[in-house]
Order: sequence, then C-alpha cells, then structure tokens
Amino acid sequence: MSDTLKAILDIEWEMFSTTQNEGGTAPCQQDRPQFTVMRTAQFSGWDEASLKSYLDDLRAARASGRNLMTEKYAYMMESTSPKEYEKIKHLLPAVSAEKEALVAPLVEQTVKWAEEYRRSYPKLAGRGRPIRRSSDSPWVTSAETYHRGEMLTYSENTLRLLGALYKERVTQGRNLYIDILRETALLMGYRSLEDAENSI
Repeated sequence: MSDTLKAILDIEWEMFSTTQNEGGTAPCQQDRPQFTVMRTAQFSGWDEASLKSYLDDLRAARASGRNLMTEKYAYMMESTSPKEYEKIKHLLPAVSAEKEALVAPLVEQTVKWAEEYRRSYPKLAGRGRPIRRSSDSPWVTSAETYHRGEMLTYSENTLRLLGALYKERVTQGRNLYIDILRETALLMGYRSLEDAENSI
C-alpha cells in the first residue's frame, strides 16, 4: 500500500467512523478491516495523480471542519430520501454547474461499466446494489446514486484527473468497475472474480 493510499484511508476512516446516522452508529462504522478492504479496492484503479489530489481534498476538508463521508451520504439522499434531503441540503456545499458537468459523464460511464459487470457476473451482481437510480428508496441506494454522491465530494481538480483516467481506461478496453470488484474478491480471499461468482 502506498503512503498516499494509507493517508487517504486513515482520514476516510476518521470521517466514516464518526459520521452521525439516524438511529446511532452502524455496525460497519466499527469494522475497520472490512472498510480497509472495500476502500483499498475502490482506489486500486486510480493513478497516483488522482490519489494525491483526493488526499488534498480530504486534508482541506478536515482543516475546515467538514466530513466528506457525511456529505457523501447526504448527497445520496437527494434521490433516496428527497423530503429529508430538502431539510438538510442548505448544510451542504453548493454544487457548481462546472462540477455537475464533470460528474455527469463519470457517473454515466460507471453505469455502463456496472451494466457490463451485471451481464458478466450475474450472481454477484444480484447480491449487490441495483445499478440505476430508478431503484432508489430510503432503504436501497443504487450504484448510480452512490457514485454520484461520492463524486460530488471531490474537488474539480480530482474530477478532471478522473475524467482523463476514465477516458484512458475506455480506450484500453478496461472496465474500472470490474477491476475494483476483482480486487475486492482477491482481498477477501478468492482466487479471482470468477471464483467468487462460482462460489454462489
């Protein structure tokens, strides 16, 4: 694990474990090993420039008293719990038109990759999040809404770097969504993503 990634995970865990939820602390907020697996896999496909930019985002947020994990889940509520979102949206950083324009194609590409994953690994996909936000509810968050919520917490610089990275992956014929889940499977002890699929 690089020093950059370790620093990211340390700050993210600090923010994630202290995020306030309705009803108290969730069990996952006390499980750092699982958190480390999931977030390590999430960043496994990023290049160093994107990681360093996101680390800058985290450090700037912490210095100003913001919690990006709290903001991420709050942004998701726009789709999962619209009425509750209306009550809290004034507490969130305003999203500029430029940021929306940077996030939209990244989310669109993520959804395309997720659809390909579902076709290739239907058993695993059936146990995961639904893909499109049309499936959102107060109890279910789609991959589309989850990734949009997270990306809205990134700086415009990080989003531009990710935009270039996504274009490069598309040109290479690589599916970053599948790459992340493959790394997740390996970190959880499976020999491959196919092994995880066949274990179901």
